[in-house]
Parts: sequence; structure tokens; C-alpha cells
Amino acid sequence: MDFKEILTNIARAIVDTPDAVSVEETVNGDDIELVLTVAEDDTGMVIGRHGRIAKAIRQIMKAAANTCGKRVTVEIKEETLCRDFSYKELLTDGKYNLACIFAAIQNIVCRLCLGYG
Repeated sequence: MDFKEILTNIARAIVDTPDAVSVEETVNGDDIELVLTVAEDDTGMVIGRHGRIAKAIRQIMKAAANTCGKRVTVEIKEETLCRDFSYKELLTDGKYNLACIFAAIQNIVCRLCLGYG
């Protein structure tokens, strides 16, 4: 059974940009780890309110794996686009644009903690 293909098809059915869906598979004996990556805007769709969609995806994958005697773990990773912001972008009508400031802080965290950029 191809668990990578199953997870890819499930995720593509949920998100708005199915071309951005990718799944990385790591097999270690009977243990299979799947890392699902979706577009930044689609992360909420895959996780759902209070993680309900993510929990349902994990349950489906575990049920499929149990039929083959395997153990599957599913990790959902957000595709983060890091970019630099100019000073002019941070100001709107002489006031600070909080969305841009938040995105700039998020980019710094990406670079420091996750190694992006």
C-alpha cells in the first residue's frame, strides 16, 4: 500500500492549491513517517479547527497502516515563505502596519530557528 500517495490525495482534496502539496516519506522497518507540506494559505484547511482535520487525517492513515501491520505518523509542516521587508512596507499612512511587522518577525524566527532563508 502506498501511504504517501494516499496522504497526497487526501490533502489535495482539502486544499485550494493542490499543486503545492508534497509528502516526504521515511521508512524505518514497520515505522513510516510522512511529512505533509502545503501552501501557507492552506495550512489552516489541513489542520482544521482545534486540529480536528489533522486528527482525522492521522486516524485514517493509522487505520490504513494497521491493515498492513505498519505504524504511520503524519506531521504537517507549513511552507513558510521568508522575504525581507523594506521600511516603507512597515509604515502605512505614517502608522506601523502590524501585519507586515508580524510577518517580518515571523521571517526572523524562520531564519533563526528553522534555517529558512
